[in-house]
Amino acid sequence: VEALARMAAMAAVDGNAREHERLSREVIAQAESRGIPADTPASVFPARARFELIEPRFEEYSAIQFKGALRVQGRLLQEKARLLAELEAEYQKVLPWKALEWTTAAYFRLAQIHELFARSLFEAEIPEMSEEEMDIYQTAIEDKARVYQETAQQRYETLRVRGLPRGAEPCARFRL
Repeated sequence: VEALARMAAMAAVDGNAREHERLSREVIAQAESRGIPADTPASVFPARARFELIEPRFEEYSAIQFKGALRVQGRLLQEKARLLAELEAEYQKVLPWKALEWTTAAYFRLAQIHELFARSLFEAEIPEMSEEEMDIYQTAIEDKARVYQETAQQRYETLRVRGLPRGAEPCARFRL
């Protein structure tokens, strides 16, 4: 499993996304078929592979901003909500491996996806409409954004309270 993980990492460094994805899926399949237990040095490999497979969709999700006509924003909202649900389910699959760095990174992303949704709503472009409609629209968006913001805050707080064991370092990309 470690050899496959190293090969996947090499493919990523070489910019070969297709091979990286194939090898990462193989890492996960081999770890599951061999019954690699959670919270062991070997569980780092499938946890990392699972996490890295999700990241391209996270980047796609992060890029969605609510701009344009109301109808366009409605489609973008549906797309971002669909991706949020997918990301939520996928990052949850990293957690059972209990690999400290990747579990922390996944839990961070589980908070961040909600934070980004809230931010996108707060920063949404207001389409042309009457002043009364605009007030209703802004209130509705702010109410919806607060729900996502509260979820993000709760998850960040859980991550903060859980903390990391003494001497443990989170993945450098996810330092708070």
